[in-house]
Amino acid sequence: MRVIALLAFGIVVALGGCDFGSASECDGGDCGGQPIDPGCLGEGQGYCAADVRFLCSADGSSYDDQDCAAESPPRTCVKGATSITFCAVTPEQDARCEADPWATTCDAGVLTVCREGFVEEITACPGGACIELEGHRSFCAISTERDPRCMNEGTGLDRRFCQDNWIIDCVDGYGWRFLDCDRQQCFEYDDYASCG
Repeated sequence: MRVIALLAFGIVVALGGCDFGSASECDGGDCGGQPIDPGCLGEGQGYCAADVRFLCSADGSSYDDQDCAAESPPRTCVKGATSITFCAVTPEQDARCEADPWATTCDAGVLTVCREGFVEEITACPGGACIELEGHRSFCAISTERDPRCMNEGTGLDRRFCQDNWIIDCVDGYGWRFLDCDRQQCFEYDDYASCG
């Protein structure tokens, strides 16, 4: 019995691990890469199929990158003037983005992010800590006050530290939650932090 098992193992190894009775993915031929997608016009381009965002590779193939409708709350896939697809709150451009198609604004603790005239995101900031800075840099922060841990001989723009098990990034002296280390531990060293 042992000889038969070793012989069968040798045949499988010699055949490259193929199982009898199974067809290869390409029916015995050369796959030749992914099929060309006629919806792709070049690398970096993309398209929407219903509310699924597809991105195009350099070889003309595509892959589904994001299901906007499956997000919470659900969004819709749109294609902006730059021909890049993204998820937006509604399929039409929004009046809030008319004056500046790339605006980020705060209103009563709610962050609104515009992209190419569409509202890409609406977020109620925890504790109402929506910080509005010049140059399209509004964001939800941990607090409406600057965090002393972000100060590193002045306002630290790229300082990072741990709070509980979160990595906190500093933006113009304000802290905002960047990453939950989850089952890993948050470690700090110098002016940087990471999960590990």
